[in-house]
Amino acid sequence: MTTALFIGRFQPFHCGHLKALEYILKKKALVILMLGSAQESNTWDNPFSARERIQMISAVLTRAGLADKVTLVPVIDIGDNKLWVSHVKMHVPAFDCVYSNNPLVQKLFREAGYAVFDTSSFDRGRFEGVKIRALIAESRSWEERVPQEVAAYLKLCGGDVKIKRLKQTPGKEEAKLTPCKCKKRSDFPK
Repeated sequence: MTTALFIGRFQPFHCGHLKALEYILKKKALVILMLGSAQESNTWDNPFSARERIQMISAVLTRAGLADKVTLVPVIDIGDNKLWVSHVKMHVPAFDCVYSNNPLVQKLFREAGYAVFDTSSFDRGRFEGVKIRALIAESRSWEERVPQEVAAYLKLCGGDVKIKRLKQTPGKEEAKLTPCKCKKRSDFPK
C-alpha cells in the first residue's frame, strides 16, 4: 500500500487543498496530511493553532468520506533545513513520496531521496490561503473558497473575527487573541 506525505500549513484549509488531496488519493492509497508550522498561531500568516486546523480538516474529511484514508499530523518548525527532513520523518508515519508545491520542501525531500510531486495547483489565483484571509479580513465574499465545514467552523468559532483582528494588528504579528471558541468536537457545527 502506498502512502503519500502532503505538506502544508492549511491556514485555512480551502477548496484547492481538498481538490489536491482528492487528486493525490487517486494515485496513492493513503495520505499523511502534515500540518506544518504547528507551533504557530495568532499571527496573520498562521492564524489558527494546530488543534483548530485539525478540527476544521477532520470535519471536511468526515463529510467527504476520506477520514479513513488520511492521517493528520501536526509538525513544528525547527528552523534548520539540514535537519528538517529527518525531523519530519521522526514525527510522521512512514511514507513513500511527497506532495508539495513549495520549492524548498521539494528540494529538501529530493535531496533526501524521495520522489516529490506537485499537487497540481487548482486555480491557485482563487484558492490561496493569504488571499482567503484577506477576503475574510475585508468582509468580502470568501465562503465559496473553503469547504462548507471550514466556513461553518470559522463563523461559529470566531475564526473570521480572529482574522479581522490580526489584519488590524501592527506588523500582523502575535496579536493577544484568544483561540477560536470551539473547544471540542461536539462544539463543531454539524
